[in-house]
Parts: sequence; structure tokens; C-alpha cells
Amino acid sequence: MNCAYHPSNAATVSCNSCGRPLCPACDHRIKGFPHCQDCIVMGVELLQSRAHANQAPFVKKRTSPWIATILSMICPGLGAAYNGQTTKAIVYFAVFVGLFQMAVLTAGMPIFVFGFIGMWFFSALDAW
Repeated sequence: MNCAYHPSNAATVSCNSCGRPLCPACDHRIKGFPHCQDCIVMGVELLQSRAHANQAPFVKKRTSPWIATILSMICPGLGAAYNGQTTKAIVYFAVFVGLFQMAVLTAGMPIFVFGFIGMWFFSALDAW
């Protein structure tokens, strides 16, 4: 019996999927089983089609920039949370609280007070 892809070569194994005779050059092993190139390509295409079928389309939630800005003016980080940026919201809130605490502990040192106020406005602008 000769190879399905190289008729001049003698076949040594058969494809585990379709049964085509394969020579040593066409013997592609996957987990120890011989497969022909056509069956490998069909398997890859099948996996790709399954992967694309299981993916849900990404739909971004529509948010209002006005509501996000107002929420950030109430408490820095709320606007980012409203926009779905959770990590940014946590960072803004932590920086805001840290600057507030430093302003209180330093008896109103201007650098911390201006940082505190600046952070408040920056978070509102970024939420927009």
C-alpha cells in the first residue's frame, strides 16, 4: 500500500481519523496517534469555529458623561465606577482619601489641600 500524498512512497501507518495510508514524511503524530495533514487542518478549523461560536459580542454599556461627572463631584471614583472602570475608581478613591488624611494630619498644609481639591476636579474631568 502506498502513501495517499506520495504515491511513490510505501505507507507505514494509516491516519487515525480518516484511514488514509501515510508514509513516514506524512505521519504527523498528535498525542501519539498518526494523522494526515487534511485531518489536522479540519480539526483546527473545527476548534476555531467553536471558539468563535462561544464568544459573546462585547457590548459597551451606554453611560452619560453628565451623570459620571456629577457622581465624581460627590465622591472621586464614583464616576469611574459608573463608567465601568473599577480599578481606576479604586485608585482615585484611595488617592483622594490619602490626600484628605494628609491634609488633616498636617493641619492644612497647602500642598495636600491643593492636591485634595485638584484630585477632586481631575476625577470629575476624567469621568466625563
